[in-house]
Amino acid sequence: MDMVGHGFSDGLHTFVPNIEDMIDDTTGFFLHCQDHMSSDYPEANLNFFLEGISMGGAIAHLTHQRLEKTNLNFVRGCVFTAPMVCLILLFC
Repeated sequence: MDMVGHGFSDGLHTFVPNIEDMIDDTTGFFLHCQDHMSSDYPEANLNFFLEGISMGGAIAHLTHQRLEKTNLNFVRGCVFTAPMVCLILLFC
């Protein structure tokens, strides 16, 4: 998934106008994937993981926290590679 201002997404490259929008996008994308996979494979006991690198690691962590607060936490684990810890601390 390309984040706003990164990869092939629209917007100024590396410009993030609102971190909450990135968390919203990631949460929505993750819920869509979970819903799609669960409906296509109802008999499977699927495990879902969040993974992120640098800023993506921070966004994955904050997404996981949001899912926990909404009782939608079906995440079985997280993998962070060099997460941007300062960003996590700002929002916790």
